[in-house]
Amino acid sequence: ESHRGGEKLRKDVLADMETQAVSKALAKVFNEALLKKGIKRMIDFIDVSVYELPSRGESERWVAVEPFVEGRYEKYTNNNGWVSNETGSQLAQAFSHWSWEHTGGELMVVDIQGVNNIYIDPQIHSKDMNCYGLGNLGEEGMGKFFASHTCNEVCVRLGLDHPNPTAVEQFLRTFKTFLRASTEGPQPRGERQAGRAADLV
Repeated sequence: ESHRGGEKLRKDVLADMETQAVSKALAKVFNEALLKKGIKRMIDFIDVSVYELPSRGESERWVAVEPFVEGRYEKYTNNNGWVSNETGSQLAQAFSHWSWEHTGGELMVVDIQGVNNIYIDPQIHSKDMNCYGLGNLGEEGMGKFFASHTCNEVCVRLGLDHPNPTAVEQFLRTFKTFLRASTEGPQPRGERQAGRAADLV
């Protein structure tokens, strides 16, 4: 029984490392897409290493280790459809949306948190339910994300398509109002929203 417990732990930590590595590779391509659209804010995922500690019992034999990231920790999304309404979550949500579209709907990176735009411990939803650990909720998890996600400035500039047109239409109407307000003159609300858009570059 202890051996089976140790083998499960090994698979879990290796799944964590694979998830982080795939997310990091996708983030690199995402950053290139951002630069092409004039968005200079980049994202990254920290590296994860897996160590075997033979001197410990089976329940502690395998450990995943990641560097310490100093700063204020923020949670932007989880793996069950929750998304933050804070302005700082726009880039993280756009990355989740982009990862789904870039892979043709095969997978989506969610459960994004970290310090500024350095992310840690993500989860991947995949059509293949045999990978990326127990947090992989597959297409159900992807659907839950889109049920909560409203496209933001980054999504629009990247030309991402939302599976729910209603959400897109709602955002576009709001965004056009913000742009119109910022060009018509100094209005407190318009200035605030223009400032948010400026934070993307």
